[in-house]
Amino acid sequence: MIIYTEENLDLAWHEDCKFRSKIGEQWLGREDYRRRFEEELDEYIAGLKQVEDLDIIIPKWITDIIDAEINE
Repeated sequence: MIIYTEENLDLAWHEDCKFRSKIGEQWLGREDYRRRFEEELDEYIAGLKQVEDLDIIIPKWITDIIDAEINE
């Protein structure tokens, strides 16, 4: 299980909202984003998805932290 801070979740959600605004898509509510964030991270950690295949914006700095922890 990955533990993340609420602050990191908020930063990631805001990046996703900015991206969605830029391409004219509707924002996800924060709790909807959290659910998808956790699902996407689970798939990324399991090796089922690469960063570029994630369905929502998860900042690279988050996947970098995960990769560092896994490779530690």
